[in-house]
Amino acid sequence: MRTLSDRLLLGRLRFGLRSAGKDYSSSAIIPFSILIPVILFLYFDLSTQHWFLQLTGRHLLRIWIPPLVFFAAIFGGRLWKRELPIPLDWQTILFAVYGTASLITLSLNETPFAAVKYWLIMIAPVWMYFVILDSCDGSAHIESVLKWLFLGGFLLILYTLYLQGLIARNPDAVPLEMMTRSGQVISIAGEAFYKEKGIDYSRGFLLYSCGHYGGILLFPFLFGVFQFFRNGTWIRWSFLALSLIMSSQIINTLSRTDIVAMSFGLIVLWGALAYEGKSSKGQRRFVFLSVFAGMILYTVLFKPFLLGRFLQLLTFLDSALVNQYILSEQIAPAHHITASDPHIVSAISSLQAFIERPLMGWGFSFTEQQFHELNRYLFILASTGVLTFSAYVFFWVGILLSLGRSLIKERHSSDTPTLATYFISCIAMLGIKFAYIGMETFYYWIIGSLAMAWVYTTEKSPAVSGRHALQQNITD
Repeated sequence: MRTLSDRLLLGRLRFGLRSAGKDYSSSAIIPFSILIPVILFLYFDLSTQHWFLQLTGRHLLRIWIPPLVFFAAIFGGRLWKRELPIPLDWQTILFAVYGTASLITLSLNETPFAAVKYWLIMIAPVWMYFVILDSCDGSAHIESVLKWLFLGGFLLILYTLYLQGLIARNPDAVPLEMMTRSGQVISIAGEAFYKEKGIDYSRGFLLYSCGHYGGILLFPFLFGVFQFFRNGTWIRWSFLALSLIMSSQIINTLSRTDIVAMSFGLIVLWGALAYEGKSSKGQRRFVFLSVFAGMILYTVLFKPFLLGRFLQLLTFLDSALVNQYILSEQIAPAHHITASDPHIVSAISSLQAFIERPLMGWGFSFTEQQFHELNRYLFILASTGVLTFSAYVFFWVGILLSLGRSLIKERHSSDTPTLATYFISCIAMLGIKFAYIGMETFYYWIIGSLAMAWVYTTEKSPAVSGRHALQQNITD
């Protein structure tokens, strides 16, 4: 029969295990002021920008180096202080599976050099995840990073418009390619066109590919809308106005996935804010209907052929009515109707490849070169197999569930909307964006890391940590 002392000790042991990860961010190794420029550098992929290459004398900085350096500093610093170097929780377990499984599959499918190269690209965002957890200790830090990302998104738009005007006046003023010191050619996206009714419509002179540009702006766009409800001063109108500008830039890319993701993110944010009940129904209705109306008006006035982009997806149905409308409106030439959509073709090929080798995959190089897969889910399945894919997907699903739990917990904690409403909308939006994200990139990992950092701040217990609880139990 257990005594009262035994039951208390068991209770404190359970508390210690539950709290081991929650107290991880109690003392940051990397100063927050240093973290912000690193996040901006990675989020906006500045290492491949021509102006940055000119600053570095055309030396290309490997994108995995900053996360590795910062992660090593945190890991070593915490060991030196005899603290837990990384949190012991479900995320760390999933990352261990993700990193190990991907390294094994890449080693079996690639040359040693290529396996290490691609593994570093895949695992570098995980290092940055732990860096953000360590340095963002509190909602104020997290919201500060989001404001910097919002400002960066606006500056990116200004710079893009500047380049558009510059190349319109003098096409040779902006070099489209630059060779690094190592001989690698770095190209900017250049001018992309979409043809309808015999006219070429520009998708914008972009610093990135259309999908990458739209993806970078998705999260700042949604943050501006969210800030309207969180900020009670006149500046909230500035956030809303800049969000409308960002939405117009996303529409300009003509990326169907980004436009659907943007709309879905707004709907989820609307629902999350309504659940929290910290904003009036009339205010929510005014803001979201205004944003949707602005998006529709901009599309009608400047991108009326966007409907054709979506109708092209329906050609696989082989509907006579749809095909006749597409041909009559000259939305697409006849050979586009008879030919299969390249996205569907690559998806089928990737699924077939996965079925043939579900555990080991085919490797990064083969999947990229043979299938040109643009779907993130299918790319991981085909390249590194089901184990890597499972850890990857469970991580994002786990974040969404953790945010939902935090939203319920923090629902009555303040008079203003919590960041949970924003991050839930971001992760939901990301679930759609993964359909057209293809290669690994840092911007969505940073949003996910900030979301999990916020979960940590809400789950920290005001009581002592598990380790201190055990020590206190021994001394009592």
